[in-house]
Amino acid sequence: MFYDKTFFDAHGIAAPTTWNEFIDACWAIKDAGALPMYIALKPNDAQWFWPTGMIGNFAMRSKVEEVNLLHAEGWTFDVEDPTSTIGESITVDEAWVAFNKGILDPAVAPEFRIYAEMAKEWADACTDPQAALAADGNEVYQAFWTGQSKIFMNGTWFISTLVNELANLPEEQQFEWSIFAHPTPTTENGDVFSMGAINQNMNLRNGFIVPKGLDPAKEAIAIDFLRFMTSTEEATKLFSLNRVDEATGVEYPWSYDPPAIVGIPMRPGTEALYPRIDYGEMGLFLTSAPGDTQSWTEWLTFFGQEYLGGMIDIDTVLEEWSFSLEDGLERSLETYRDEVDQAFIDANLP
Repeated sequence: MFYDKTFFDAHGIAAPTTWNEFIDACWAIKDAGALPMYIALKPNDAQWFWPTGMIGNFAMRSKVEEVNLLHAEGWTFDVEDPTSTIGESITVDEAWVAFNKGILDPAVAPEFRIYAEMAKEWADACTDPQAALAADGNEVYQAFWTGQSKIFMNGTWFISTLVNELANLPEEQQFEWSIFAHPTPTTENGDVFSMGAINQNMNLRNGFIVPKGLDPAKEAIAIDFLRFMTSTEEATKLFSLNRVDEATGVEYPWSYDPPAIVGIPMRPGTEALYPRIDYGEMGLFLTSAPGDTQSWTEWLTFFGQEYLGGMIDIDTVLEEWSFSLEDGLERSLETYRDEVDQAFIDANLP
């Protein structure tokens, strides 16, 4: 979470660590006459749906063993051990069984209602929902560095752009920025948040793909090249490169992202951007059916635009969510029918 530290300091607003502190900070920003977060309730602005997985999966942790029934022999879930979920995943079979048991049904499971309540609380406190319906995701970046908003959720790849754009502004419009970790829900927000704290949304974004069936000679060349590029010497060079803005002469790094290659150091001073993953997690919080683009598109509409935009109430959105997810799961069962274990489904559903 990027924030305008100059504004926060001037108005005595502390960087929040918990969800309730975050909501209070947003109201304080509004009281000071500013907009906390400029968002667009559209698919091209991930600020409003990005936190879904983090908060939703946190809320669902106590249900992991009830849902992940197809697992390695002797497997158990340990929330204090992030490695306990390695090699495990929620299949369409398991999701269908859990939905029909009410565990993953938004109209039944209390975790989905709690999340929806928190999401609406956030929309009201931290955004202008009506303006967000008209806004476009391409506008939200500029809104932060030009001072139209005071908090902006994005990834570390945004830092280079932010530094450069601020340097191009008149000095009186520039501000000091900083970051805070995405605030975590606590038991104050419900007993479902009793197993640890939120995992910050961090993933390794760099990787290489070698096409399946590539000619063996060409594959050997590709792998040899990748070994060279990921060697300690070459990777260190790449991740320490700076660039110079031709217009301003300002020098800044090409990348603030971690190398994700063993033995390559982070850029000095960026360690705080990369919190550890402290808790075991599995993807139980279903906004849409696995692999089903239709239910995802529907969720973006009824939850984002209609619910967060103030057009429908919480009971209506949970009911629509339930219908959409059920239909999506049925389509996924058909799509992956060759992988579906019907005997497992029959054994677990009456």
